[in-house]
Amino acid sequence: MYAAIFDLDGVIVLAEPFEIASINETLAPFNISFDFDYFINRFSGQGSRSIFEQIIKERQLDVDIEELLREKRRRMEEKVETQTIPVVPGVLEFIKQLREQHVPFMVGTGGDKTTARKKLEKIGLDIDIIATEDVKRGKPAPDIYLACAKHLRVDPSSCVVFEDAPSGVHAAKSAGMKCVGVLTDTDEKHLLDAGADKTIKNFEGLEWERLIEELF
Repeated sequence: MYAAIFDLDGVIVLAEPFEIASINETLAPFNISFDFDYFINRFSGQGSRSIFEQIIKERQLDVDIEELLREKRRRMEEKVETQTIPVVPGVLEFIKQLREQHVPFMVGTGGDKTTARKKLEKIGLDIDIIATEDVKRGKPAPDIYLACAKHLRVDPSSCVVFEDAPSGVHAAKSAGMKCVGVLTDTDEKHLLDAGADKTIKNFEGLEWERLIEELF
């Protein structure tokens, strides 16, 4: 049996602008700000803890990382609750297709589980989640996706991961899984160079059975 695993931001929801704004607002007291392109090129696919660890080290900030994480999470949850979250075209229909065909699937995200759950609830989805707090190492390590395969009770080699970031593609391929790159934020070349087996613009018109035939 084959299974599908989705990254969240950039694959199901288009929430990167919310994430970047929340991080910039959290770092504003330190006069640190990132524009969209720089953030995507450098940090896409990484969890907030990893991002803040790098910034604290590089800028030699005297701050408790847990305090930054709490503030960022608060700001992000406020945005999720008060704003509309766009979804990747076709993804809701594709997930419906998986349900109808009894294909096991779940979300594997480098974000925190509480915020991920709120994002999914906002768009009307109830899906099992493995998040950064469930594993020792985040992406590009394979831990998140291996934990998903274990949760779904399928062999990693039978999983198809949908990812929009090179670090996530590396994670999927290191886990021994097939990976489809979703071209929402990253150039196709970067995803293919990272090891993606195939790329799609979005999920419109995508058929699971035909995809499986192509990948396997």
